[in-house]
Amino acid sequence: MADITKVRAAADMVKARLNEKMKTEIEALTSADINEVVSLLENTGINRAEVQNLKAEIARATNKNQVIVRLLDAPGVLCEQVKSIIGKIKK
Repeated sequence: MADITKVRAAADMVKARLNEKMKTEIEALTSADINEVVSLLENTGINRAEVQNLKAEIARATNKNQVIVRLLDAPGVLCEQVKSIIGKIKK
């Protein structure tokens, strides 16, 4: 049987690689893409308050892409929703 700490470490490494790939995709988003992400979150987001806070932060930011990249460092439901939406619009 595999040692659980080894399995978790391997999973963390895979997640880190995927997040690095996602960061590259996020940095390439245009303003229209970001607006689409926010719009889709408003319509489908689980936590409306988090979505509204993100929308306001993006509106104030000079680097809108960086706001979304930062979500990858604080994983949660919103992060997973954003990753899913970006995966769909970038296909």
